[in-house]
Amino acid sequence: MWPKFRRIVLVDSAYRHGFGGHHVREVLQHRPLILRSRRGVKDSYEVFGQTYGGEYLHIVGRVIEAEELKTFRVYHVGQMHDRDRRRYLRWRG
Repeated sequence: MWPKFRRIVLVDSAYRHGFGGHHVREVLQHRPLILRSRRGVKDSYEVFGQTYGGEYLHIVGRVIEAEELKTFRVYHVGQMHDRDRRRYLRWRG
C-alpha cells in the first residue's frame, strides 16, 4: 500500500536528467502507477506516470520519517524506457 506523506524532497541525484520537484508533483497528481521497488528496499517505490505536458517519467524514491513528517525522498526522475511506457499504458487502459 502506498503510504501517505506530507512533503517531497529531491536529493541531488534526482536532478541529473533535468527534471524537478514540480514534475514529480504533476506525476503524483495524474493517476500514476506505483509499485514497490524491484530492488526490494524497504519503503522504496517506483512511480510511473505522465506530466501534464505529456512526458512519461519514472520516479524512484523512499518514504521516510524526517523531522516528524512523512517525506517522500526522491532519488531518480527520468524518462521511462519504452518497455515501462508500454506497461504503464496497458495498466492505464
